[in-house]
Amino acid sequence: MNHCRWPRKGAAERPLYPNLPAEVEVIDCTLRDGEQAPGVWFTLEEKVDLATRLDEAGVDLLDAGFPAASDSDLEAIQEMRRRGIRAGLAATARPVGADVARAEAARADEVFLFMPTSDFRLRQTLGMSRARASGVFLAGAEDVVSRGMRLNLVFEDASRADVASMLRLVEQISARVPVRRLVICDTVGASSPASMERLIGRFHAAFGRQIALCTHCHNDFGLAVANTLSAVGAGAQAVTCTVNGIGERAGNADLAETVAALTHVYRVRHHVDPDRLVHSRAWSNG
Repeated sequence: MNHCRWPRKGAAERPLYPNLPAEVEVIDCTLRDGEQAPGVWFTLEEKVDLATRLDEAGVDLLDAGFPAASDSDLEAIQEMRRRGIRAGLAATARPVGADVARAEAARADEVFLFMPTSDFRLRQTLGMSRARASGVFLAGAEDVVSRGMRLNLVFEDASRADVASMLRLVEQISARVPVRRLVICDTVGASSPASMERLIGRFHAAFGRQIALCTHCHNDFGLAVANTLSAVGAGAQAVTCTVNGIGERAGNADLAETVAALTHVYRVRHHVDPDRLVHSRAWSNG
């Protein structure tokens, strides 16, 4: 159910963005990326409490943790399932069997399967060629789907990667398994709104609405929300945010700011009740 009152006519921005979707999914990453902020650590009960508040606010999907890296994340996702959280529960995983198995053990609905896509990160982080990395990613994607979980491809450092190579990788994987979303990450916060709009536009031109496009933006230059909104204007159907913008380094796109702009500037529908977000913000500040 939509909690916001929407105007009968579109905003002035809509004619500027022919690919602007009518509705956007809101994905919250506070439980995973938020814990990477300096000095932030959640107990199991705090994770479940925050998940409950975000669920009550109408967030569509929770990036609820990285079970392969943390026993507490695995236990927290299991407990969220037991508590009857209505929002979708997703687990982050690398494209390796042990990670995917832990996501399944956590009883996740979906997996955010991440892999570096820029040549720099492939060399420096994985020591892999692009061809080898593509094979690993495909195998991991097939593993996720074979275990009955929905697949989200997360392209780490996509804002600095070769677009043609990423497009080929999406084609290769989506030809073998269903892909729920493609998450384009500005991992180091290096994008501008114009470059993000152009990047998402390339993917939208290639895949249209066949695969839902999503962004994950970092705030190193204070542009996480602006880049997220530019992506929506270019056709992204989902966004990732965190409560109060907390996250690794300078943080992520702020949930409340993004929701407010989607509501009042872009006139895009979503399922988040902004009045309920006050409780989540107060909790995280407490």
